[in-house]
Amino acid sequence: MQKNPRDRMPASEAVHHPWIKQQSTLHQGEDAAHELQRHQDVVDSLQAFSEADDLKRVALEVIAFSTPPGKLEELRHMFVNMDTDDSGTLSIEEFKKAMALHPEVPMAQIEKMFRDMDITHSGEVDYTEFIAAANATTGAIEKPSIVAAFAMLDRDGDGTITKNDLQEMLGRDFSPDDIDQMIKDSGASGEPPVLSFSQFKHMMLKKDGGRLQKMTVVGNVPDHAEGTAA
Repeated sequence: MQKNPRDRMPASEAVHHPWIKQQSTLHQGEDAAHELQRHQDVVDSLQAFSEADDLKRVALEVIAFSTPPGKLEELRHMFVNMDTDDSGTLSIEEFKKAMALHPEVPMAQIEKMFRDMDITHSGEVDYTEFIAAANATTGAIEKPSIVAAFAMLDRDGDGTITKNDLQEMLGRDFSPDDIDQMIKDSGASGEPPVLSFSQFKHMMLKKDGGRLQKMTVVGNVPDHAEGTAA
């Protein structure tokens, strides 16, 4: 232990120190593949996330980022189990190992699921990206989550999500053409296309084919997001 931070071992090395590895309880118990085998609902959610529109994936990540940690304890444990090298992110190989007991999912689909979870195109999946995908169809969608996600994406607070809003928030990770396609696929209307709260809510609740998901919506979510506009 070193009082001066400059003299301390970096965290990336500390996690591999023999004392840490001997004392750690993170990877005790069943491995990630067996744990994921017991949670078919999570596998279904990861597949649904892969099939969702790009904007819905981004919105689910916003919701995941703002969800209290206490509500995610089981998924957090699952992520830690999958992250066998303790890097704080999942590699494609770690994800494939976790999916090893799901032979019904083709390898090409597993690779696509991983790419679609990797919203920032970093080549790895971080904790928030995993939580976003794992929560795509499981649990309840709460009214504050839908409203808060819309407000976060509506950068200028005018009550609609526009290309400029998305460009401001996502420009580092998505090209202008990607954002054009994203807002087109979201169900936005008008010229230039804008997405209202009612359209956003429908996008968040629908399955492919336009059917509403069988999910519990906590609270009566209105057709307009009161208080999202400045």
